[in-house]
Amino acid sequence: MAFTNAEQALIRQAVEDYAGRYYGGPFGLGRDDAARYVAEGHLGDLCDRHGLGHVWQAVAAHIDQRPQVLDQAFSEQELRQRQAERAARAGELSRQAARAFKAGDLARALALIDQGEQACPGPRSGGRSWDDLRARVRAAAAVPA
Repeated sequence: MAFTNAEQALIRQAVEDYAGRYYGGPFGLGRDDAARYVAEGHLGDLCDRHGLGHVWQAVAAHIDQRPQVLDQAFSEQELRQRQAERAARAGELSRQAARAFKAGDLARALALIDQGEQACPGPRSGGRSWDDLRARVRAAAAVPA
């Protein structure tokens, strides 16, 4: 099962943010437990779309690729800070994409939109979705000058 780039970013961020909070601890949870709890607890929409088993496998694969995430147990404050930084980065990339779009550099606008979605793949606050932004750029590209 293939996940979209945005879904892969959601998985990566959930693993980096939460896997270490589940691993070890007073109950001695292992890697597989951490993967399961990240999938169930933080990627519910993906589980609804793709099934828990597929999401769980993707989470476990990311943990296998980056086992150091198990050593990172972020506090609530640290998690909010990380999420705020990602949102700020995505906002800046969105603004850069808008400038590129207005300047007629549609390829750069699309690339910046993709980067913004990777930085913060969830819903955008108060604006169009990343897919809506892509569609607007592509529509402009299809209009003859």
